[in-house]
Amino acid sequence: MIIQKRFYMVRHGQTVDNAARIMAGQHNSPLTDLGRAQARTLPPVLESLAPRPVLVAHSPLTRAKETAEKMNATLNLPMTQIEDLQEQHMGEWEGAPYDVCYEQIANGTSPPGGETHPEFTNRVVSAINQAQSLSEDPVIITCHGGFFRAFARAYGLTVYRFNNCHIYEYEPDPENAPLPWRIFQHDLDENGSIHRRPAEKFIDYCRY
Repeated sequence: MIIQKRFYMVRHGQTVDNAARIMAGQHNSPLTDLGRAQARTLPPVLESLAPRPVLVAHSPLTRAKETAEKMNATLNLPMTQIEDLQEQHMGEWEGAPYDVCYEQIANGTSPPGGETHPEFTNRVVSAINQAQSLSEDPVIITCHGGFFRAFARAYGLTVYRFNNCHIYEYEPDPENAPLPWRIFQHDLDENGSIHRRPAEKFIDYCRY
């Protein structure tokens, strides 16, 4: 399972495919202007984290890499690209409208001709552990919405939505079954204040 050590994870900013409600998968969908603006809100949040991460690990897909670069613009932490931090390969559903495939994904159906959910979940666990192994101190991972779903799936749980460009903190909590983590969301409000609050969308996981 995932190494029990504090880490942070952030989903990339809004993309062209997100805005059009199209399944991107491993297709390189660029950030929209809104997505770039979302990513530019991240540096003060990153600076506020305690303990502060010492390294940024990011997916090779451009939407995650660009988000990581903008997030890291002021701290200039070391950055490492990890191939296995890519989104799930969605096979025949890559480029398909959400209306065609999203309900099936939410119901646990693996994409035809793509990476099965168990395969993807195993890769996510391995990729997070790979990022964690790069430092004894916390790392921050810039990745994709599917990573959050697969994280839940690794513990036999399911959850659906994740905000673009909100930093999530994973604090080990071995006594909390079945999810041995306390999860917090860090965000910047419209007044420039930074908040750390329990990430209810994670705490309220549902059983499969």
